[in-house]
Amino acid sequence: MTVDFTSMILSMREKLTKPLLIVTVVSIVAAIFLGWGFWLVAAVVLLFVVFINGMYVVMPGHAGYKITLGKMKNHSYPAGFGWMIPFIASMSEVDITRQTFRATNAMKNRERRDISLTYVLTWNLNPNNVHTLHATMGENEYVGKALCPQLDAAFTEIVANKTYEDINGKLAELSAEVKENFEPRYDHSLFQNVELNIIEVKFDKDYENAVSEMAKVEMQRKIVEEKAEQLKISTNAKAEATKIAAAGEAEAMRLKAAAEAEAMKLKGASENEVRERLGEILKSHPELIKEVLAKNFPKVYGGGATPLINLDELLGEKK
Repeated sequence: MTVDFTSMILSMREKLTKPLLIVTVVSIVAAIFLGWGFWLVAAVVLLFVVFINGMYVVMPGHAGYKITLGKMKNHSYPAGFGWMIPFIASMSEVDITRQTFRATNAMKNRERRDISLTYVLTWNLNPNNVHTLHATMGENEYVGKALCPQLDAAFTEIVANKTYEDINGKLAELSAEVKENFEPRYDHSLFQNVELNIIEVKFDKDYENAVSEMAKVEMQRKIVEEKAEQLKISTNAKAEATKIAAAGEAEAMRLKAAAEAEAMKLKGASENEVRERLGEILKSHPELIKEVLAKNFPKVYGGGATPLINLDELLGEKK
């Protein structure tokens, strides 16, 4: 860790001042009796004491304010080195980096039911007005004096017009509304970059129990819907499979009938035998009649007007 000469002197100032003043007094007494040389020693030591007690350094991330004999200078001091009148003036620092405050507010909503909101408030102090902050409320107490009371008033006013439904799940919107109400209430000359975020909400037990029951009902509803959807998918799949199976069976029967007819021809069977066999197949599977007729129309009717196959007889129907 590196320590510069100025910081070292400032850290040792209180320890050095008293011994050096004693040396100064002794040098002055010695000068009275022993000569001018001790006056020079006294003068050098006294100048050094005055110099180190007039030094001040405001560190980065801070701003300073100076008080001389109880009177505050009407401006703040930025970070850096400076000198002031020793022994009668003092320099104090105020942290101007980002500050954070977290708290929980309990209040009533529009239905006069209990509700508590946990929030985080962040801000920066205006570095140009830290002297005003000290003079009006003190740099260590301003949160409780200038920010919290005003923020509590903003919370109460906004939440008093809200129902549970207006708040639950809408913390970002509620944060924005409360912040907008809070903005004109605090001193903008002292506070900058103020942000508010509500991070947690708690309702009374009755509402929490009701919400819990509603959540259970909603979960059950979703489960039922999912089961219904799965059943629908399963039913459609079965219907499609049945349809495919039926089409496959019809195609197989058609191919079987065609193969048997072709086999009979190859065996030299008579056309009457072919027709009889075909008729038997069609009686068993009447849904194939149209397809067979379309495919074998010339063979069924031949060249004359009298049909070779009586469809009513094939189907077992009478006029």
